[in-house]
Amino acid sequence: MKGSDFIQILLRSYGINKIYGVLGREAASISFNADYSQDFILVRNELTAGLAAIGASRLTGQPQACFSTLGPGVTHMATAIGTACQDRDPVLFFTAQLETQATDYNNAHQCIDAVSVSRPITKYSSEPTTLEQLAVAVDRAFSKMLTYPLGPALISLPIDLLDMPVSDANIAKWLSPESKPVKPTASAAYTTAIDYNIQKACDLLATSKNPIIIVGDTVTKSPDAMSIKHSLEKINMPVITTYSAKGLLPRDHSLYLGVINSYLDVILEEFIQKDIFETVDTVFLLGYDMTEHYPNAWNHGERKKIISLNYFDNETSKSFIPDIKITGDIQAVLQKISEKIESRAVIHEDMVRVHDKILNALDKFMDEEPHKDSLSIPQIIKTLNTLFGPYDYIVANDIGTHRHVTATFFAPQAPHHYLTSAGFSSYGTGIGIAIGAAFARPDKR
Repeated sequence: MKGSDFIQILLRSYGINKIYGVLGREAASISFNADYSQDFILVRNELTAGLAAIGASRLTGQPQACFSTLGPGVTHMATAIGTACQDRDPVLFFTAQLETQATDYNNAHQCIDAVSVSRPITKYSSEPTTLEQLAVAVDRAFSKMLTYPLGPALISLPIDLLDMPVSDANIAKWLSPESKPVKPTASAAYTTAIDYNIQKACDLLATSKNPIIIVGDTVTKSPDAMSIKHSLEKINMPVITTYSAKGLLPRDHSLYLGVINSYLDVILEEFIQKDIFETVDTVFLLGYDMTEHYPNAWNHGERKKIISLNYFDNETSKSFIPDIKITGDIQAVLQKISEKIESRAVIHEDMVRVHDKILNALDKFMDEEPHKDSLSIPQIIKTLNTLFGPYDYIVANDIGTHRHVTATFFAPQAPHHYLTSAGFSSYGTGIGIAIGAAFARPDKR
């Protein structure tokens, strides 16, 4: 048994059963043997490998892995790493490196410092030179990736490391005995300060005349997404989501006002944005991440009180200064809030009117007769619903104006049935993410 076998054993212990990638000269040293219950998914290039791993991670809610050849492999994969960084996807990127004795960054053929290249856009980067160091690196990578904010890690693998012999005794010694984390976890610990801020949030929500809840992708990446949905329904306040959080509430839900979309008024040919936010007095940000959308999309009109609840601290804008900030377990805190405040018996009349206005505008475009030579995006979605059942499919959306239109009209019935890069938003991400989604959910179209 050699180092390449040990890598597969390590990954299997973390629940990794597919590795997306491209092999080069190192193929003679690493075979990704199917005996370890792992499939190697050969794709066209390293960018696609990384994006496919991202798509699979979104659909499974678990970390994924991909592999690139040495040299330009890691630079070609960099856009996927950046996507995983800003879209908060726990993906472990492996890249091959020259043999340890031959490594001379920028001077040897196909030899660059992959760790330095990736460090600014990963949560952890390492180039181990022994198998014991490799075991430590993989453990640290998964620990970092699954700590909020979620994100990618990179491990550079010298080819001679792949060929190193390893004994069963050392494998048993280097494998951590405890169960491996395969899903993000949040601390349930509370402090007096958190309880104090929870009470302040309850007092503010109870006295607000027209509050709104903005849900971000951190919620839908949480293992507690459905429990969070039930708490939202109990609180009974209008909800709007970011693109990646679509699906937490269905389109026809009485609380759902659609997505935050800077192009909404143009797309629907109605003044919607102003109607939604102009009279709002309190914004409750739930898992809202600055990488998804600028606050100025919703922070206009009357001065609003802002409550922010997230697993991690994310303040980078002068237009995003919460009056009350709670950093902790979203579901546990939200459940406490739902228990402390009375459910609103009546939604503000402005929001009822806006809800009906949005549905009518969406239906108007969906019901238009097709043009002779082309279909609009709403008509394409309507056709897909007819062919495959109402929203019983997954849409992977690339970047461009069409993305904003699709995000407006496509209304998935479950989280992560609409996939796009809402954070990094790089062109060319759609097909790669779709490949990973297809492998992760072969039961879906």
